[in-house]
Amino acid sequence: MQQPAPSAVPDPAPLAALDPQQRAVAHAVLGGRDALVIGGPGTGKTRTAAAIVQALGADDRVLVLCASRQRAAEFNAGLAAAGRTVRSGPVARTPAALAFAVLTERALRDPEARLPRLLSGSEEDRIFAELLAGERTPEAPSAPWPATIPAETRALRGFRTELRDLFMRCTEYDVGPERLHQLADLTGRAEWHAAADFFRTYTTVKAATFRYGQAFDSSELLARAAEQLRAETPAPLASVRWVIVDDAQDATPATAQLLAALSGPGCAVAGFGDPATAVHGFRGGVP
Repeated sequence: MQQPAPSAVPDPAPLAALDPQQRAVAHAVLGGRDALVIGGPGTGKTRTAAAIVQALGADDRVLVLCASRQRAAEFNAGLAAAGRTVRSGPVARTPAALAFAVLTERALRDPEARLPRLLSGSEEDRIFAELLAGERTPEAPSAPWPATIPAETRALRGFRTELRDLFMRCTEYDVGPERLHQLADLTGRAEWHAAADFFRTYTTVKAATFRYGQAFDSSELLARAAEQLRAETPAPLASVRWVIVDDAQDATPATAQLLAALSGPGCAVAGFGDPATAVHGFRGGVP
């Protein structure tokens, strides 16, 4: 069982406005206990999360993760409106922004390392389009795709979007090209064999291209950051003592890996959410 994080000496004023159940949750989290808080709309989940952060005052050892940039901005705006403390930077951020910060911190400590950057959807689509177009040239070897996915289909933007989604889910579940081949055998999905070959080509080309060598999509960012957190001693963000996850029902498997890497003796992780209101399934969220 995880040892509690050092207890905070909270400002009682923000907690006074909570009801008894909300206050019990707040005290448990402030005392260093992990928590998963499930409640329907209007039950005060975000209110309780915000009260915990407000009670910690200017303590920079607290971190809030939100599923989207808009939600993170709203959370930060709410804290600013409360006006109880002045902080050096935003408390709430997305998992991808946190992962980017972890990888950037690591790169800045290595004179030979290149700074990471987020690979935009349009950039990734352009790489896919170029590779798929290369398959259709006369001098290219025959494309490995089954007859059910003809060249006309592979020229569509929608097909490239499906491929991107597949590879992001593969990254989140630690499924590389070889494992995808195995899954294709197990399920009889010929298109997964072709996708696995394309996945291998894509990762090889991207890694070998200077412009894209340190560019990652959001799933890759989270996976790399989780690896970094587990591998380094002392770990990046070692000073963090409380991680609050708002709208936890929209967390992806990659986010869960990042949280697992953050969690441990001295760091409490508290998730607030409602599985019935999950809306980020299209981004890989698993309520």
